[in-house]
Amino acid sequence: MHRMRLSPAMVVALVALVFSLAGNAAAAKFLITSSKQIKDGVIQTADLSPKARTALKGHKGAQGTKGDKGDPGTPGAAGTPGAAGAPGAAGAPGAAATKLWAVVDENSAIVRSSGGVTINRVFAGLYRLTFPQDVTNCAPVVSVGATTAGNNLQTGGAAASASGGGLGTNVVSVLAFNVAGTSADKPFDLAVFC
Repeated sequence: MHRMRLSPAMVVALVALVFSLAGNAAAAKFLITSSKQIKDGVIQTADLSPKARTALKGHKGAQGTKGDKGDPGTPGAAGTPGAAGAPGAAGAPGAAATKLWAVVDENSAIVRSSGGVTINRVFAGLYRLTFPQDVTNCAPVVSVGATTAGNNLQTGGAAASASGGGLGTNVVSVLAFNVAGTSADKPFDLAVFC
């Protein structure tokens, strides 16, 4: 094989080229490492290599453990009242207010009653009616009625009191009187409100 020989001029040119390249590299290194030569904002992220960009992002660390539950917050303010609801269904009828009553004729006999009522004529115009329950806290109301024969209205008046004079707790006393104010047998209607 034929060995190639370099001429002296070629050797000088190659040496000059090596020194030239070495000088450029040193100058570039100086410019990059000198903070006075690189201004803020001159190099953007897009100017970096993909590997450099990945290094700048950093690695996501492992997720830490969950912290303790915090204290409950203060209750919020009450909300505004809602709209009124639809009316409910009607309830069952209540018990009658007057469940104790008696109709007595001019002969001191009970014509009709609420049931379980007995009568005792003490003397003319004074009657004691016994009911099947306590009437201590009830209000008796009495009025002179009409005779059974001919249904004639009677004159005079009547008064009633519940469980008075040491009588039993289920007794109502009725006193009937004529227009002169003297006690007299009269038909009457008695209602006891409890």
